[in-house]
Amino acid sequence: MDKQEQCSSACVTQFIQEHIGNVVLERESTAELIYGIKRGQSKQIEHLITTLDQQKETIGINSYGLSMTTIEDVFLR
Repeated sequence: MDKQEQCSSACVTQFIQEHIGNVVLERESTAELIYGIKRGQSKQIEHLITTLDQQKETIGINSYGLSMTTIEDVFLR
């Protein structure tokens, strides 16, 4: 997630946890937040995306993206 200057990572994390309970904030920088979501959460992710599209500016997010982690990605870390 590309965050705005006034973005609070705690507020964004709480917002996401309301839709997906077992989300983990993996990394945070001055410009972005990266969360880990376990596989098998497709229904919850769909609802999260819909809500993010509607409220991203309210919670301090400019934009976001999704990607799937592969076994190779895990091994390289």
